[in-house]
Amino acid sequence: MYTLQTTILFLLGFCLNACRVTACLACHVDGKPVCYDRDQQMCCKGRLHPRVENGLEKRCCNGTVYASHFQQCCDGIVYMQSNTSLQCVNGTTEQTERQLMNQNMILIMIILGLVMGPSFVIFFVSLFCFQQRQRRANRQYETEAGYSDGCDNEHLYAPPPTYNEVIQTNLYPPTPEQLRVRQISEEPCSPMTPPPTHNSALLILARSAESLLQHKPDNKRLSVLSRRSLSLDVIELEQTSPPKQEISGADGHPEND
Repeated sequence: MYTLQTTILFLLGFCLNACRVTACLACHVDGKPVCYDRDQQMCCKGRLHPRVENGLEKRCCNGTVYASHFQQCCDGIVYMQSNTSLQCVNGTTEQTERQLMNQNMILIMIILGLVMGPSFVIFFVSLFCFQQRQRRANRQYETEAGYSDGCDNEHLYAPPPTYNEVIQTNLYPPTPEQLRVRQISEEPCSPMTPPPTHNSALLILARSAESLLQHKPDNKRLSVLSRRSLSLDVIELEQTSPPKQEISGADGHPEND
């Protein structure tokens, strides 16, 4: 009986092992099932991707492959983990208890400062700031490393394009300011009057001098003082002149005008 049970268990284990070898995970690529190793590859929306690329673990988020080291998937959208206190809860990103912990640490430092003195608080604050700065520097380095791995920087070291290539392919389109200046320069303008010759300039100057020297105003306006003096003289003459004699008529009565 014991031998029969051992034989059955051995056969069962052999079958399970054979089934594990023959069975595989299938990823439907272009409508055809393709077997892949789950530890080495990942199926994301009908395409196979390496599980680890450039030292970063890859994951699938609604058909988008992202690096789980500095990114996270929340409700089918990939977010950058620029703030480590972000956490996906029910499809939305929320703050974790890190912010509350920072507030509690500030309260604890205030209490310790009142009890143990300000020197301990200064040392603790300096240590806390140094730790936060180190975390921020590490996070920034990880983000930059993730961006640099997925970018193609070969064009940065390529030689600049030639003049003919820039002109023919319109590689650098003109700015609005350049278009405005070009439009103004292309507008037709009236021809400029050429400057006079030397003899013509001398003749123009001579005529101008003659017109200025020979010009004399005909009617000169009297000044205020002269007009006032003239009017006073006229009034004095009228006052000193004798009265007019009335001419009498033949009948001895004065004639009325």
